[in-house]
Amino acid sequence: MAINFNNGIGPGQNGTNGAKSKDNVTPLTRDVASNSQNASNKEDSVKLSSQVQSLQSLEAQIKKMPDVDQERVDTIKSAIANGEYTINYERLAAAIQKFEGSL
Repeated sequence: MAINFNNGIGPGQNGTNGAKSKDNVTPLTRDVASNSQNASNKEDSVKLSSQVQSLQSLEAQIKKMPDVDQERVDTIKSAIANGEYTINYERLAAAIQKFEGSL
């Protein structure tokens, strides 16, 4: 919004010795006030598609899930502690090659 300081009138002064009248309202100000009234009469609404609703439901379910599968972690820890955990080196090497190939 531009402020006009013509004729020595500054902000908050309208040149009428402190009295304000509707005549001093610029057309721009009237338009803003009019648009403001029209906007308050209208209600905004948003309609979500069924796909978005499904995604929101899935997102809520995922947020409820723990970040770590503690049962799986405990099983692996136990296997390592008992010397029962074996590593398939060929499978590990293939996974590393596949990862590096995708870079």
